[in-house]
Amino acid sequence: MGSAELFRVEVEQLEPGLPLRFDLQTKAGLSLASAGTIVTADLKENWIKKGFSTAYTKDDPSTKNADPTLQPYDPKLVKLLEYHLDRSVDTILQTTDQLAQGITPKYSELRGMVDEIVTDIESDMAVVLGSFLGGSTADMTSADRVFARRSTQMSILSMVVAVELGLSADDRQTVGVAGMLHDVGLYECMVGQVKTLSDKQHFADPYFNHPVISSMLVEPMLRASPKACHVVSQVHEQPNGGGFPKGIQQNRISPLARVLSVADAYLTMTSKWQPAPLPDGKNLHPSDAIACLMFHAAKGRFDTDVVKALVRVMSLYPIGCQVMLSNKSVGVVLRSTPDSPTKPIVRVDQGRSAIIDLTKSQLTIVQPITDAEAAQNRIDKSQIGQILWR
Repeated sequence: MGSAELFRVEVEQLEPGLPLRFDLQTKAGLSLASAGTIVTADLKENWIKKGFSTAYTKDDPSTKNADPTLQPYDPKLVKLLEYHLDRSVDTILQTTDQLAQGITPKYSELRGMVDEIVTDIESDMAVVLGSFLGGSTADMTSADRVFARRSTQMSILSMVVAVELGLSADDRQTVGVAGMLHDVGLYECMVGQVKTLSDKQHFADPYFNHPVISSMLVEPMLRASPKACHVVSQVHEQPNGGGFPKGIQQNRISPLARVLSVADAYLTMTSKWQPAPLPDGKNLHPSDAIACLMFHAAKGRFDTDVVKALVRVMSLYPIGCQVMLSNKSVGVVLRSTPDSPTKPIVRVDQGRSAIIDLTKSQLTIVQPITDAEAAQNRIDKSQIGQILWR
């Protein structure tokens, strides 16, 4: 790297507590510090004492804030997403209540909600994932709101993957609507509110029949979108024939249902608002859930293209999870880097908050860190082969 490619920086102006985004060197090319080194007052004093009051780096001080991927989440967008999340939960609850009473809800209201969220995804996919897959548990005090939020998460994650796969606007909308409605049959059977099904339909193994029950309940509502109704009935089917309710295989399963199937399994393994997949009552760390999906995709239980798309948008260390870096600092994953799934963009809070693109740093992720509040647990390789979702 020649000196013409470097930018001059004043050592005194380097902010303590922040990591270097690129290597720092003298004008003669002598290395002072490598990318990822946390600047400290002692380091600065030592360099200046040695006569290096100026240094050179690839990082142009005049444009260091230009890259939007290295900025915190836009607070205005986060607030808008919180509003859309609340609206989505309320819309799903209203829709579910109407279906239970035999009233046909207005499809336009649900479609409008989905269209708003697609716009959010196109604005900043990472912020959407960070906001919708995490968030406060303050509003999760009742079973109905847990159900509605889980359905919203299913819809969001499926639409994100659909966007990554390059699906059409119509297919993205279909995936979003089906995600919000896919479990209405299960929920209605569990709470015993359904007025439109016979006792035989209602009580004959409701879990394994709930995709059919859901599609029957939403069919009048989805006459304008019959594809969505078909997708709802196939969410739990698997390419190898091991799914339910019909055990159909391969191309007989809608490509959109395959997207929802992957999203559903990921959320089942990681969600803190539903029964945990592990015997000790804990959920999987998101990185272990990704490993499970990759393993089972290779065994034919999931569409491999869909799982690969999920990894591209989430990374192997999914957005929102905590990780230990090679310098012992703790980071939170903010964004994925699609071409480097082991090197996402992380926020490190050490002295001052800093955002690091690990593809441009010598820092690496040593291991994921479990979140006690989310009741997460790590699993070993022998458990990855187990089916940890239903």
